[in-house]
Amino acid sequence: MKQYPLHITNQLNETWSVKSRVRMIFQKSSAQIKAWKYTGVLVVAFASICIMACQKQPLNVAPVSVLIDEHYNPSVKAIEHVNAMAFSENSKEWYFEVKKPQTAGFLLSDDIGKFVDFQLFNGDSQLLASNETGETPAKGFTYKFNKTGTYYIKVNDLGKQERLLIAGIFFKNKETK
Repeated sequence: MKQYPLHITNQLNETWSVKSRVRMIFQKSSAQIKAWKYTGVLVVAFASICIMACQKQPLNVAPVSVLIDEHYNPSVKAIEHVNAMAFSENSKEWYFEVKKPQTAGFLLSDDIGKFVDFQLFNGDSQLLASNETGETPAKGFTYKFNKTGTYYIKVNDLGKQERLLIAGIFFKNKETK
């Protein structure tokens, strides 16, 4: 047998050390590396679950507010009651109470030539709906009230009118069978 320098061959002289070397070479990874990989996967999974849990989920994807065009004509059978809201230069806000969840339509009176902008706010002064379209304002809008409470309609500019009438049409709730 050929003799090699001692510092190169000394490790491979015994059969058990050769076997352990071969096992070490063909072993995929150690238990410690597997534990770190498993811990990393758990951290990523936990972080993604936390992120998903903290996001707001939409409760209802149906539109809450819909613009009304000039040809809107609600069915009389569906109307529960109507509020007439009069606005003038001195009073540009009209408060009303919603006692149960329901849908309501807010329409400008027909006797005005040009539609004006008006908005619906809740008691905390958060804007809920508006008839503004960017160009010419719509005749009105419908809004689905999901909560009871105090709301108000606000008119920013009356234009050339001294008075403005807006009809608040509150519809009956559709009963489900």
